[in-house]
Amino acid sequence: MPFKVTLAQAISPTPDALLSQVTAKTVELARLVDDAVLPHLRANAKGADLTIAATLKAQEILDQLIPARARVEDAGYRAPSCLLTNTPGLVKLSQLDGGYSVLDPLLTTANVNSLHRAKTIDGTATGKVRILLLGRRQRIAHGGAAEASPGEEPVDLAVSVFPSLEVVGETSTNEIELSVRIRYATRITDAGGIVVIKEA
Repeated sequence: MPFKVTLAQAISPTPDALLSQVTAKTVELARLVDDAVLPHLRANAKGADLTIAATLKAQEILDQLIPARARVEDAGYRAPSCLLTNTPGLVKLSQLDGGYSVLDPLLTTANVNSLHRAKTIDGTATGKVRILLLGRRQRIAHGGAAEASPGEEPVDLAVSVFPSLEVVGETSTNEIELSVRIRYATRITDAGGIVVIKEA
């Protein structure tokens, strides 16, 4: 994701102006990665989708999370799983029942220790719930997947250029061109470790 900064921004005593541009472009880059990776996982998940009704009460969600957990465990992924969902999914997972959040009991029962939200899960902008459950063979702390040992899990990213900031050079308008970048490949080693849950 290329962008340009002025010399004044680059050498400013405080990095705020430069950091705001780097952050904005990093967000765009992360969205592009999500939009490439998540639909790929969704399309290659093994077996039929599990479907939840449009009413989406906590018990109905749990009635699908437990079979999803059973599927990944039967495929050999018995460590706490990772759950990826879109915004409508996060809203439904975070509902209140009697004034208490149902999120923690749902995740505990489904053996999930990582929950992440993405704009889309299947590549289409939809108001319906979409959930991907990724099984794991080893216990990975929330946010710790980047440091985990690759090759044992059903999905990983083979990263050849880590997320970084690159100085491209000067432009004809006396600005400095920079870019935030990553180079990776999505590897699905076992589609049996991915389960899709979707709202009908």
